[in-house]
Amino acid sequence: MGIKYKLLIFLIFSTLESIKAQDVADGPIIACEAGEFKEVAAVLNSDISKKSKKMVPQSTFEVDYTGFTAESRAAFQSAIDVWASYLVSRVPIRVIAKYESINATTLATSGSKKVYKNFTPNILNDTWYPSALANAIAAKDLDPKEADIVITVNKNISWSFKTDGSKDNFKFDLKTVILHELAHGLGFTTTFKIAGTNTLQVQWGLESLPLVYDTYIQNDKGLILTDNTKFGNPSVDLKTNTTTGNTFFKVGKGTYIQNPPKLNAPREFQSGSSISHLDEATYPKGTFNALMSPFVGSGEVNHVVGPVILAVLNRIGWSIVNFEGFVITANEPEENPLIIFPNPANTNISLRSKGLKVLKNTNYGIYNAIGKLVMEGTLNTSGVPTINISTLSSGIYSLKIGNLENQRFVKY
Repeated sequence: MGIKYKLLIFLIFSTLESIKAQDVADGPIIACEAGEFKEVAAVLNSDISKKSKKMVPQSTFEVDYTGFTAESRAAFQSAIDVWASYLVSRVPIRVIAKYESINATTLATSGSKKVYKNFTPNILNDTWYPSALANAIAAKDLDPKEADIVITVNKNISWSFKTDGSKDNFKFDLKTVILHELAHGLGFTTTFKIAGTNTLQVQWGLESLPLVYDTYIQNDKGLILTDNTKFGNPSVDLKTNTTTGNTFFKVGKGTYIQNPPKLNAPREFQSGSSISHLDEATYPKGTFNALMSPFVGSGEVNHVVGPVILAVLNRIGWSIVNFEGFVITANEPEENPLIIFPNPANTNISLRSKGLKVLKNTNYGIYNAIGKLVMEGTLNTSGVPTINISTLSSGIYSLKIGNLENQRFVKY
């Protein structure tokens, strides 16, 4: 082989590697601080309803523990088990967990180790997805060499390692904090921040592109803040719209159309706290959804992942079991033969079947709310089975595939 041909092949591979490199980046890491006051806060235990059936794992987490004691590791793992019962993914979610000294008032830091864009199948083009979510949507590990989530726990904090919902006065509940930190690593996080040294402006983006979470942040008029036709990036307008207490997450389904989740937007933009959390006044301690408020108080126990939190994660693309109409129904049958994601969806829905049953080359039918067939076809033969629903009107539909049970989905 001549030198020119070798050089050409080298350049081709170099170009491919360059293109590949452009579709992955380091994910943002958030530091979560302790509450300002040492107080005995409210208790919200995951066992609050003794009648609820125990939820079974829908996904697998693989955790690499460093520095943990047996007690702290058990508390961390208990939080892992809660999330594993909600999230549907055929790809193991890999977590690096470190127990070490960090800043005095920081409880823990967390985030997605990597973010990906323009993978297949993709929901939103030129949009970053946290690693665990990207893998779940793609139904494969986009980089088997990389972990998905990194969490560092401050070992100098006075921790309670209880997992039964009881509290230790003036100690911080580790299971509560890890439930919170895992949500950040799964995608409950933003790239919005102060524009460098210009404290009058706020900006968003990694390499000028948004995280999927960013694309649903809106003001009280319903304007999406990442819409470049409405807001400059960076701009004073963005700061105004993220520091006036009127910043929301567009879920766009059911109750949340008129009452979208309210995000933390204090008058002074707080890096790692603003926008990446729910508004504490709207979701106060001791209530459902308080898990994702910006501060955890000592003595506060919250082992409940509320419906607003699940709605946000579902909106960015997570398939969530026992999640319909934003109501958690733990008494539903454990068998769920067909998973539709994302749900709700706008342009495409992708499909996954329990037990990895092959769906390709199977006929399907989509029925509207009154049972009329509105679309039919055959599932694609390559990749993850996907159906284009862009021509459907907004509403609730039922999907029928072969002899599987009908499954409902929402077109928005």
